Amino acid sequence: FVAAAQVLVNSDIKVSANSVNAAQLPTITNLLTNGSLATSSGWTVSSGASSPAPTWETASFRGTDGDNAPSFNSAGSATGGYIYQNIVTEVGKTYTFQVNAYGVELNSTNSALTLTAFAGSNLGGGELSSDTFTCGPDESGTANHTNTGRVYSIKFVATSTSTSVRILDATSVASLGEDLVVDRAIVFETDTGYISGSTGATDTPINDTLLGTSANDKMAGGTGNDTINGQGGTNTALYTGSRSQYTITIASG
Repeated sequence: FVAAAQVLVNSDIKVSANSVNAAQLPTITNLLTNGSLATSSGWTVSSGASSPAPTWETASFRGTDGDNAPSFNSAGSATGGYIYQNIVTEVGKTYTFQVNAYGVELNSTNSALTLTAFAGSNLGGGELSSDTFTCGPDESGTANHTNTGRVYSIKFVATSTSTSVRILDATSVASLGEDLVVDRAIVFETDTGYISGSTGATDTPINDTLLGTSANDKMAGGTGNDTINGQGGTNTALYTGSRSQYTITIASG
């Protein structure tokens, strides 16, 4: 489930009896430019109706993939800021869009994230898939990072050769601080990849919780002590090293 010598205790995943070593799979090809979100390069950054556009923060506690990550609603005003990117897709193929995200709050308000895929470029076509996730709060303030995040994903079937994918701050109310930090965005062809945990590129290992979709998913943790929740479908757990290095609890049903 997770990188060698790491331990996973999981109570909400149905695991295929044919789980395979992740090293046997090809490297995931990320269709996004600058998926690490180290800068805004490659992304269109926009404000909501009355919200500030996301801003990039530079600090060692920020990123799960490098030290920089976009911070949504850092000014404490209205929510709704978003970023998006156009990608090349093949009609009829299924793709997975995943991000790492965590809430950063100075009060008890839960942060929320919406991932959406649109047919065509620049959000111009109809929605192919969309889901909203509650993200926290995970941190007590903006200067903290407990190496804990969550991986959220949606799947979509491309209907054109260009698809736009959007990350939106869907927190219900304006906060005193910032709502959301998002990092490590990946879009991959579902048949050739898998939902994956963070490797903590320049940070210490991230203890991720990976949340699957309602469909059949392949999932693998990264570094740190990761938890995998299959959510629905019949899911395959991928792991490196010996099975004896892992603690695995299978959900009933």
